[in-house]
Amino acid sequence: MASESLEKIDLQGENVALRDKVYDELLKLLIAGRFAPGDSLSIDGLSRVFGISQTPVREALVEVERTGLVRREARRGYRVAEQLTKKEVNDLVETRLLLEIPAAKKALNSEGPLIADLNEALKAHRETVDLMEKYGDDADLELILRYFDADWKFHEVILHHADNRYLEAAVNSLSFQVHRMRQAVGSGVSDGRYAVKEHARIVKAFESGNESAVADAMCTHLQNVLLRSEHDAEIIDEEE
Repeated sequence: MASESLEKIDLQGENVALRDKVYDELLKLLIAGRFAPGDSLSIDGLSRVFGISQTPVREALVEVERTGLVRREARRGYRVAEQLTKKEVNDLVETRLLLEIPAAKKALNSEGPLIADLNEALKAHRETVDLMEKYGDDADLELILRYFDADWKFHEVILHHADNRYLEAAVNSLSFQVHRMRQAVGSGVSDGRYAVKEHARIVKAFESGNESAVADAMCTHLQNVLLRSEHDAEIIDEEE
């Protein structure tokens, strides 16, 4: 879906800088897969969609480019980033393993309500998976974003209880690339039920208080994310 095909979006009535409003709306559309990889993002077209001048749109795109979700090409303007390559997907999961397993071990020593927070996040994740399965292809943008947010927030709970803001920031900086991976292989929603089960196993591992069990559960989950991604990518290749 190129920018010219979007319905008009009203950004009026909120006490927020127009650039920030455009940035937020573009992220929502990109994360939900409303644009295809390589789609052109015309500044003029987007300014008409949002009913504003080109300046805040241009400024917002500069910020979005920093997430890696779009890229700017000389004399061609902005385009949605291409799909991650197989190596990039492998590198992304490898990086998450290197960061999130130590974070999980640190979180095990948290003095805060780790288990309660994890169970709350798991409940929210399970509820969104139920809704996604209920509505299927009819799921709206808000529900799709809610699903992705619930999935990622489970991991954020662990990062928060690890109590290392640099480690938390490092993992969260990968979140947009995780969305690119989901879009590249068509997974993320389709594997929701598996992810919920694996998150539940992670909670049980934390409840056991066993560091090795926590590390194993987290490692298994992230490795399964990679395996499911590779499987879905093969299916897409066969269909093409």
